[in-house]
Amino acid sequence: RAAQLRLGQLTRNVNFGALAGALTEDLGLRIGTITAQNAALARALLGEKPDAEAATAALAQSMEATRQAEFLLARVRSLARKPLRQDELFDLNEAIEEVIALSIDEIAGRGIRLRRELADGLPKLRADRSQIQYVLLQLLSNAWQAIDAAPHGRREVFLKSGSRDGHFGVVVRDSALRLLGASLHK
Repeated sequence: RAAQLRLGQLTRNVNFGALAGALTEDLGLRIGTITAQNAALARALLGEKPDAEAATAALAQSMEATRQAEFLLARVRSLARKPLRQDELFDLNEAIEEVIALSIDEIAGRGIRLRRELADGLPKLRADRSQIQYVLLQLLSNAWQAIDAAPHGRREVFLKSGSRDGHFGVVVRDSALRLLGASLHK
């Protein structure tokens, strides 16, 4: 359950950039609407024959787009205030096992055998656990996708952890003969 909560936080962190991009695009549309409606309002009021009905409609649409833009800005600000990185001291092997537990149904459903060689006695790692788990999940996902794309053969993923000279390492190797990994500095 704790791993699922961390993965939820991770998803929020990773998706923040995509969400901010979508919100920015939406904000751009609102600003375009405001600009267009303000131009229509000016035409309605400053034309040879002022049109109060058209001016009122343009003003209402401009005000609604402004309200929506303010809401979007408030949303982006609230997301930006939340810390995106939360370093903590944790056991890398435990974090790996949590990712495996979350992925085991996917791996088993694809008929893939998972082998692991996790180093004993690793020192604690100070990093953002959610980000590390996200990277591990991506490495595993890449491995099983490579296996699925291979025409035939062994269906196996090998996962190894280790530490040397203040650096942590995780290696993921799939039976499609691709080697993936991540190196972390202590």
